[in-house]
Amino acid sequence: MTHSINDQFLSVPLLKLRGISKSIVGVGNLLRDIDLTISPGDTIAITGPSGSGKSTLLHIMGGLLRADSGSIEIAGAPPVSKSDWQKTRVRNLCFVFQESWLLHSLTAADNVELPMLGVVTSSAERRARIDELLTQLGLQSRAGTVVAKLSGGERQRVALARALANRPRLILADEPTGSLDVANTELVSKILFDLCRNQRVALCLATHDQEVARGCARVYALNDGCLRSHQSALSA
Repeated sequence: MTHSINDQFLSVPLLKLRGISKSIVGVGNLLRDIDLTISPGDTIAITGPSGSGKSTLLHIMGGLLRADSGSIEIAGAPPVSKSDWQKTRVRNLCFVFQESWLLHSLTAADNVELPMLGVVTSSAERRARIDELLTQLGLQSRAGTVVAKLSGGERQRVALARALANRPRLILADEPTGSLDVANTELVSKILFDLCRNQRVALCLATHDQEVARGCARVYALNDGCLRSHQSALSA
């Protein structure tokens, strides 16, 4: 019997980093020999000052940057080619950034549909998923509004809906609430943590927000290129 990568994601660690190091010209050794394992349902926060390498580490996890040394496994196998990484990002990983990176000339619904094109063949299924996500994020009435007319908080929620469209098993979030007000921060955080709790989706986020970080089961500080574990409020 054959198993898809989605089946594998339920039985093995989603992501393993071993000995990841990265140097940046003009900066030096940004990441030093980092190990990290992420399993289904994990919630992990990576904290640290600006320039400490949090974004770089997340980008390496998702195949957007190449490490100088070390290894990465996704669902027990190392992605080798660009095609491997592309398939993984389309179906099993998603990114949420501080900036929404939406297409402002398209509607909210159109933006959410984009990653599903070529993946979900049924237009009815795509429309149902769009409606589900925008309703969950309090944006159902804004589905037909072009992004250029949405507020900053609304755009970030549309970006989150787009990221979740293909039901990823691992969310890599880079300061996902960094540009949001208190109400939107609480809403986005609740949705992310509910996904992890109810559907065993894993979350690894880089954040300056200590309240958001305390919602995670594991908290790490990235300083001088090294990842050090901190106890979270959940385990205190």
